[in-house]
Parts: sequence; structure tokens; C-alpha cells
Amino acid sequence: MNHYYVVRRTKEKDEEFAVIDALSLDEANAIFQLGTIKCLFLGLEGCN
Repeated sequence: MNHYYVVRRTKEKDEEFAVIDALSLDEANAIFQLGTIKCLFLGLEGCN
């Protein structure tokens, strides 16, 4: 299992947004996309 870091880039700085444990980059991308869709669908706070 590998750790994949999601970084949020702004004009001022880069900041770590999330860490995803996955077997491949494709799997990490799918996990992140599903989590984002879930947050949007459920209207959860702290997902931006």
C-alpha cells in the first residue's frame, strides 16, 4: 500500500489537502473522486 498526497495549490502556497492509501495512482484518483462526489451530493462541510 502506498501513500498518495493530494496537494491544494493556491497563489500564496501549496498545502497538503489529503493523504490516500492505495495500491496505485489510478486507485488513489478514483478514491479521491468518489470522496469529492460524496461530499458534493451529501453537502458535507469541510470537503472543499
